[in-house]
Amino acid sequence: MNIGEMGKIRNIWVDEMKGESFVSFFNKKNKKNNQNKANKSDSNANPVKPTIDLSEQTEKLPRSYEERLQLIEELIQTDDLKGIKLEEQGISCYFLTTIIDLKRFNDEIAPRLQEWVDFPEKWHILFPQAVLRDTTADTVTDLLEGHIVMNHRGLHGQAVTLSMLSIKSRAVEKPDNEKMILGPKESFTEDLETNIGLTRRWLKDPNMVFHYFQVGERSKTRVAVGFIRDITNPDWVHEIETNLKKINIDRIIGHKDVMDLIIGKTNTPFPLYELTELPARIVFDLSEGRIAILVDGSPFSAILPCPLLSMYIGSEYVMQGGIIPLFVRSIRVVAAFLALYAPAFYVALVSINSSIIPVETGVVLAADQLGIPYPTVIEALLLFIILDIFIEASTYVPGAIGPAMNIVGSLIIGQAASQAHLVSHVIIIVSAITAVGTYVTLYQLSMPIRIWKYPLIIAAAVLGLYGIIGCTVILIAHLCGLKSLGVPYLSPFAPLRWKDLLNGAIWDKDRSESKKRLSMFKAQDKVRQEGDPDA
Repeated sequence: MNIGEMGKIRNIWVDEMKGESFVSFFNKKNKKNNQNKANKSDSNANPVKPTIDLSEQTEKLPRSYEERLQLIEELIQTDDLKGIKLEEQGISCYFLTTIIDLKRFNDEIAPRLQEWVDFPEKWHILFPQAVLRDTTADTVTDLLEGHIVMNHRGLHGQAVTLSMLSIKSRAVEKPDNEKMILGPKESFTEDLETNIGLTRRWLKDPNMVFHYFQVGERSKTRVAVGFIRDITNPDWVHEIETNLKKINIDRIIGHKDVMDLIIGKTNTPFPLYELTELPARIVFDLSEGRIAILVDGSPFSAILPCPLLSMYIGSEYVMQGGIIPLFVRSIRVVAAFLALYAPAFYVALVSINSSIIPVETGVVLAADQLGIPYPTVIEALLLFIILDIFIEASTYVPGAIGPAMNIVGSLIIGQAASQAHLVSHVIIIVSAITAVGTYVTLYQLSMPIRIWKYPLIIAAAVLGLYGIIGCTVILIAHLCGLKSLGVPYLSPFAPLRWKDLLNGAIWDKDRSESKKRLSMFKAQDKVRQEGDPDA
C-alpha cells in the first residue's frame, strides 16, 4: 500500500469518527448492534445453549477470516465483548472492555492498525509483545485473560493476541492480622504477581522458583507453588504439583478450595496448612525447606508442611533475639491451655470434684452459686454459646456495629445476668480468660480451641477430672494421627527431636550457633551456615 492509499484510509476513519476517540467511536458504533442482538435474543427466546468447554476446543482456527470472527462471537456471547471491524481493510479487534486498558488500546493499538493493513506478516514488528495463536482454545483463553485478539484477512488460520489486562487492585498495605511493630510493614495483596514480587524482594536467590498452574474449568484461577529447589524435599513438591494437575473442578475461590483438593479429606478442625500475609514470613519458611502456595485473588500464602508448634511462632518476635521468642511462645501456649481447659476445670471442681477444693475457696464458690436456677454445666454451656455468638457478631458484622455489639454483650448483658443471678461471677471471669486466651495465638487455632472446649465441659460434668483426662487422651490421639504433607502434626514432640526443639522449634539459638535446619522438614541442604562467624 502506498502513502496515498494509507492517507485515504485515515481520512475515512477521521470522517466517520467526527473527532471522537477511537474507542468511544467504536463503542458507539457497536451499541446499536448489541441492542439488536438483545432484542433478537428476547424475541426468539432461544433455549439455553450447551456448556462451552475450552479443553474440548482442540481444533485449529478457521482459515477463513469471516469464520474466525463468527467463531469468537459464538463462543463469547457477553455484552462486554466489543468487536472493532474494518471491513474494507480486512482487520478486526476483539476485547472485553471490563478487563482491558482502553486508554492503552486507543494510544498504542489503534494508530498501528493502519500500518498493518498491507503487511500482515509484520505483526511482530508493529506489536512486539504480541503472540500468534492458531488454536481456538488458546485464542479464547487469551481473550478471557485480558488480551486484544486481532484478526487479519492475510493471516490464514491464525490470530494475534496482545495482553492489555487492567484490573484495579489495592496497594501494598500494612498487615491486618499479623501486626508488626519493629518488623516490615507490608503485606500481600490480591494480585499474584505482586505477591511473588514482594517475596523476591526479600530473597534474591536463583534457586527460589515458582511454578504456575491453572485450576478450575470455569474460573481459570492461577496458582503458584514456590520453593527453593536445592533445599525443599523434591518428593513434597512432586506430590503437591501432581495433586494440582489432577484437580478437575468448575471453580476455585481462595486457598480453602485449593488446599482441600490438595490435602484431601481431613475431618479435623485443626489447620493442616498455615496462612500468612507477610512476605518476610514466607522467606523465613522457604529457607527452612517448606513450600508456599499462592492463589490469585487471595492476600495470603499457604505454607506446607504445618506442624502444630510452628503456628505459635510470632512473626514480630523472631526478630528480637532468642529469649523473647521463647517467652512469647510460652505465653501463647499457656493462653491456649487456659482457653481450652479453664471452663472444664471450673465445671469439674464445682460439680463433681468439690471435695478437693480448699474450704475457704469452696465457701466462696458456694456463695457465688447460691441462687443459680440450673446446674453448673448448663450455666457454662449457655454462657459460652452466647460468648461465641458475640464473638461472631463482633468479627463479621460490618462497620461499627460489631464492636458495639461486643460492648453490649460483654458489659451490659454480662453484668445484668450476674445481678439477676442467672450466672455466677466466677464463670464470667472464666469466660473472659477463655475469650482472651483463644485469640492470643494464631487465628487459625482459635476455632479448634472454641470447638474442643465443649466436649471437655461435657466430659467434666459427667466424670469430673477423670472426664477431662479421658477427653485429653482422645484429643492427643487425634493430634498424633494427623500429618501435614507427611510430617507428624506434633513434631518435634512426637516423634521427639531434641535438636529441633533447641534449634528453632521452641528455643531460637543465637544466629552464630544456628548452623543446621530443622530435621523435621527433611531439607536437602541441611546446613544454614558453614564455620563459626565468631572464630
